[in-house]
Order: sequence, then structure tokens, then C-alpha cells
Amino acid sequence: MKTQTISRQNGIALLTVMFILVLATTLSVAMVRELNLGIKRIDYTRENGQVYFYALGVESWALGRLKKDRQTDTTNGKMDHLKEQWNQKIKLQIVDKNAKVSGQISDLQAKFNINNLRAETDVKPPPVNSDKAKKQPTPPPPKTDPAPGSEKPTASAKKKPPKPKLKKTSRAQLEYLTRILNKLDIPTNLAYAIADWVDSDKVVRFPGGAEDTDYLSLNPPHRAPNNQIASITELRMIKGMKEKYYNKLKPYIIALPTATKVNVNTAPAVLLQSLSPSFDAQTASNIIEYRGNKPFKSPKEFMLYIKTITGKKEVAPREMENLISVSSEYFSSHATIIMKQARIDLISLLLRNQVSTRVIRRGLRAL
Repeated sequence: MKTQTISRQNGIALLTVMFILVLATTLSVAMVRELNLGIKRIDYTRENGQVYFYALGVESWALGRLKKDRQTDTTNGKMDHLKEQWNQKIKLQIVDKNAKVSGQISDLQAKFNINNLRAETDVKPPPVNSDKAKKQPTPPPPKTDPAPGSEKPTASAKKKPPKPKLKKTSRAQLEYLTRILNKLDIPTNLAYAIADWVDSDKVVRFPGGAEDTDYLSLNPPHRAPNNQIASITELRMIKGMKEKYYNKLKPYIIALPTATKVNVNTAPAVLLQSLSPSFDAQTASNIIEYRGNKPFKSPKEFMLYIKTITGKKEVAPREMENLISVSSEYFSSHATIIMKQARIDLISLLLRNQVSTRVIRRGLRAL
């Protein structure tokens, strides 16, 4: 009897020891696993910090290039073209035997600025003390008070307020964007939807436009900001914008904080060809070939060249001059850093003017 009791106790003790051993092993494995994960997190954090600072180094390089170009510029910033010092690239380089670094500077005014579409209405209220108001006789006061509800509407009450109209510069920009979309085989009604997205009111003023009533019925619902676009990625939320349209349009557009003109010395063929309805691929090719040898010094010189190759005035000179320039203030630096399992694509918006050269904002993969 005692032997059976001892055997049972030994069995229970053995099971207890095995359970404790299994528990200790499990805890040890879990602790080692957490320790390894912690070490990896520290490595990832360190690598991400390093690639970010490498990207800032590329940004500093771009700022230095732009400053040096301005200092050596004989035109004092009146002309920017692709043969200047700022148009540089950092080819893929190995830094500290670990990081792969590449970068380049781009002229953002070689793209169409979406925020150019934002314009206030040009309808002004009639002046109170105008000459016409002075010449008009004052109507005599009514002899008796009319009964409630029997008043006749006056002539001024019958007149409807004038409809808001876009400024000429904004209309030219809208037509310019429409031609760009047409060249890229993108539905042109998207231009009106984009214009409604950035305009200052909530009225659908364009064919194909869209405002809150169109966006609140979506899932998830949202509103039109009726303000400047902060990033071109916002275009994905616009009515009718498909991913394939966005990918086609993305290389040719930008969202800048102020109104800008397209630099004809750096613009690609699509934007040059879209400057006028009568321009074709050959016109754009001629412009690119000419500026490669002799960059345009002024918009007037560009207009004279257009007149030379076409033999006629393609558009009104003032309208064309509202679209083009030969210099730029906004640039970007694009840094790509790869280090083991960490990668960053940092794009910085740079402003270079007569006062300074500085960073406006930074973004990952898009501005």
C-alpha cells in the first residue's frame, strides 16, 4: 500500500517537474523572441533615421546647387533653362558601404500648376456714387401706403444679379488644362471637376463640374474643399478621376502655393503642344530643338519664334503671355535612399527667389 502511494507521489512530482520545465522553456522562447523583435525594431528605427538624414543631405545638396546657380547667373534670375547648374543628378552611390543614395533637381514650373484654376469672380457691385446714379431722378414718394401684399415689384427687383464669370487668366488656364487632358486621352470634363474642386464657391458653374451634392452621396461621403490643392494626390478624390487617368496626368501637374506660369525653357512636349489648339507634335519638337541651342530670354522672344515657324499668330499675345514664362522660382529635390530593409523617397518643394532659397514643404513620393 505504501509502495503504491509513493509511486503515485513520484508520478505527480515528475509531472509537476515536466510542467514547470515546459513552462520555463515556453517563457524562455517567448522572451528570446521578444528580444529578437526588439533588436530588429531598434535596427529598423536606426536605419529609418539614417536614410531620412541621408535624404536631408540630398536636399541640402539641391539647395546649394540652386544658390550657386543664382550667384553665377548672368541674367539675375530672369531666365532658367536645362543647361544651368541646377539641372543635376546624383547617380547611384554607395555611402558608408551600406546606403545607396541617388537624387536629382527638377523644375516644378515645367508642369501645370493645378492651383492656377482658382480664381475669384470678376463681377463687381455697382458703385453707389456713380454718374448714372446721380443723373437718375429720385422717384416721388407714394401718396398712400399700399395694402400688405399689393406691392408691385420694381424694375430693379425684376433684374437678376449677374452670373459670376471667371477672370480671363483663369479661363485661359482652364482651356490649357483641357487641351493637356485631350493630348493625354483623358476625358476633358475632368478639367471642370478639378476647377470646381479648387474654386471659392459651392456652385457648379462648369459643365461636368461637381460640388458637395455630388460628393456627399459617395461612400465614404466627403465635401469639396473649395480651396487650393495641397497635394496632387487629392485629385484621386475628384469626380470621374480613375487611377489610370491620374497616373497619366501625374507627371505633368503640380500643386504650388501661388499662381505660376509654365517655363517654356524646361516644359515637356505635352505642355508645349497644349499651349495652343493649333500646335502639334512637330511644333513642340521644334521648340525643344531650338531652346536646346538657344534658350528663350523672354516670353516675347518665344512669341516671335512661334510666329516665325507658323507664319501666323496662333493665339492672342496677352493670352499666351498669361500662360508662359522663361524663368522659375519653384524646384524640387527628389532623394531616393536604400539601406538594407529601409527605403525612403523624399521629395522637397524648394523656393528660390531674389530673397532666399529655402524649403517650403516635404512629402513622400509626391508633392
